[in-house]
Parts: sequence; C-alpha cells; structure tokens
Amino acid sequence: MATETKREKFVRLTENRMNNVLKGIDLLGNMSNANNYEFTQEDLNKIIKTLKGAVADLERIYNGSTKSNRFKLYLIYGKWCSLWEWIGIIVKN
Repeated sequence: MATETKREKFVRLTENRMNNVLKGIDLLGNMSNANNYEFTQEDLNKIIKTLKGAVADLERIYNGSTKSNRFKLYLIYGKWCSLWEWIGIIVKN
C-alpha cells in the first residue's frame, strides 16, 4: 500500500469537508419554506453575515492568521441576536 502524500491527503479531506459545507448550506436553504418555518429578514441577514464572516476567517487562516467563530443566536432582552450583536448590547449597557 502506497503512502498518501500531503497533497493527496489535502485533496481527499477538502473534497469531503467542502461537500459537508455545501450540504449544510443546502439544508439552511431548505428552511426558507415559510409554510414550515417562521423567520424574519433580520434572521436571514444574520445567517448571511455569519457565512460571509466564516469565509473571510477561512481566507485569513490560509493567509497565516487564526480566527474562528461559531454561529449561535442569543435571546437578549427579548431579541434574537448573534454573538457580535450580543457583545454590542453588553457594551452599550
């Protein structure tokens, strides 16, 4: 059995992980059915902003910097908000 090169390992893992990411995005898209889910434009904006931020983080990581965030909505003062919005609320108060 031949040893896998670093390049081959990268390609194999990248294909699998990218397919998982794309499947997750498809699953998020499935939630756009208003007959099954209730969401606001604000919810959608937060999802899109978080995805764009994750892509920007990925670019930074590959360029030598490290940063990683996970998406979570927090219910603060009766309003659903992302981590960065939550931090802003705390700082303001």
